[in-house]
Amino acid sequence: MSNFNDEENISITEWLENPSKNSSWSFNFTDWFSSGVDLEERMLQSIPIVEFLIEKSIINPNKTKIWFKNNSSINVKETFDDYRFDNLKTEVFLGGVCPFSDDNNQRKFELWINEPEYKLYTFESFETFKEEIENNHNFQSLLQSAFSK
Repeated sequence: MSNFNDEENISITEWLENPSKNSSWSFNFTDWFSSGVDLEERMLQSIPIVEFLIEKSIINPNKTKIWFKNNSSINVKETFDDYRFDNLKTEVFLGGVCPFSDDNNQRKFELWINEPEYKLYTFESFETFKEEIENNHNFQSLLQSAFSK
């Protein structure tokens, strides 16, 4: 479950109308490890990924909300962000995307789902993820099902 309060409980559709305005003071980030001055820019970098997920009907922007997490661990050179998706009505966690996972300094694109069971998928980049979606309709269907809960 995200850390949003009721006034921040808006759909991705509403958020995309004006992401800077329709975000909290921390631009919907939780657990951020940066000075905070770059959070808006980092949040805005998520838009192409979110728009692709909408375009491919992986997420329903009217029934889903987004929140951001800034991560840091001992074995990484820098912080990295991920985007998490909850069902807007039930606040059930559906899954997330980490565009540049820096776990062990690998710099990979990761996507994970929570249903039907937790599963992590790793790709060389966002571009290779997009290619997989375009070429593997079974994978696309799996993601559509997982993010529609």
